[in-house]
Amino acid sequence: MCTSQYLDLFITIVIALNVITMAMEHYQQPKELDEALKICNYIFTIVFVLESVFKLVAFGFRRFFKDRWNQLDLAIVLLSIMVLKLLKMAVGMRALLDTVMQALPQVGNLGLLFMLLFFIFAALGVELFGDLICDELHPCEGLGRYATFKNFGMAFLLLFRVSTGDNWNGIMKDTLRDCQQENAGTCYNTVVSPIYFVSFVLTAQFVLVNVVIAVLMKHLEESNKEAKEEAELEAELELELQHGGRGGGGSGRSPQLSPLSLGLEEGPGGSPWRSPEWEIQRRGSVMDSPPADITRRDSIHISTDPPLGREPPLEVSVVDT
Repeated sequence: MCTSQYLDLFITIVIALNVITMAMEHYQQPKELDEALKICNYIFTIVFVLESVFKLVAFGFRRFFKDRWNQLDLAIVLLSIMVLKLLKMAVGMRALLDTVMQALPQVGNLGLLFMLLFFIFAALGVELFGDLICDELHPCEGLGRYATFKNFGMAFLLLFRVSTGDNWNGIMKDTLRDCQQENAGTCYNTVVSPIYFVSFVLTAQFVLVNVVIAVLMKHLEESNKEAKEEAELEAELELELQHGGRGGGGSGRSPQLSPLSLGLEEGPGGSPWRSPEWEIQRRGSVMDSPPADITRRDSIHISTDPPLGREPPLEVSVVDT
């Protein structure tokens, strides 16, 4: 019962109803609705707890916790976040999560490359724009109290903002000031700022992010290919089993093991037997070969069933070599 598709369908319906009841809550709702929703939540919680208990009893402690999805179910029940149980029902979402888990080592290496890039540009930004002044006389469009290059930490956070494309052109505009003013910290070289920001945006937004996406897409393609191969293999095995059960006696053979591909003909009842031409060629090759080259006894399997058609049964005398 715990592995039945009807149980999964029932749990999915219960989850959908639970989501609907959670969405019905609103400000200053009637007391009757509040009580009804509370009772519904109790019922849903009991259903999910019973599901976990039944699976734990049916599968056993070790087998239950061996499956990661059962662990997720139990954690969700304990945390009462029922909507996340839909992840187990969604096959595409499960495949995507499995792909992300498989790609974590490579994505982790790319994350280290990201950190190195941010570290270099943050230190360079503090060195170049750390003394930039933003006040009433020199207003800033993108820079401010919490977006500045005055220290390494704030510069690091500011580069995260720039990497998302959030008003990075305004921040670059604040650093493009003419150096005709006398006050220090109000003007910078107008050539350095575009090179700094454009190179960082191109590297962070258009190179590294696309590399991460490419890694995930590669793993997703491999995962889909493996799933397709497994599905085809299961379909072939099921077809072979159906043919084997229908014909009986080993008629459910793979095409690579058919009698014709092995130089045999198929007799009545699907049993293979060797044709006379094939046997004559085989015996001639055996007699022509020198005795020193024969290192083992040649065994011949002859079916006792007579062949179909006009060909008489083949009588073969076994010669002990």
